[in-house]
Amino acid sequence: EAIHAFVHKMLHNSAAAQQIEALWKEYEDRGTPEARFVKGASGISCITLEYERALNASALQPFYNTSIPYIEHEWGKDLLEERQRL
Repeated sequence: EAIHAFVHKMLHNSAAAQQIEALWKEYEDRGTPEARFVKGASGISCITLEYERALNASALQPFYNTSIPYIEHEWGKDLLEERQRL
């Protein structure tokens, strides 16, 4: 995988590389509140909401359908509620 190659080949498994790998695993596993927030934010962002406001409120529905199950942070839920009001 890309992160493994990056950590072990490009960064030569240094202490910093190991920290990067640990943070990546935390992110992928949603292991902390911060990781859950970042994972949710990667699926939904303010720019998608602004894009829909400017163009068509239903244009990104397939994107939301695949992202909604991963939104666990209050900020993400607030964004979804705002989107539903469009």
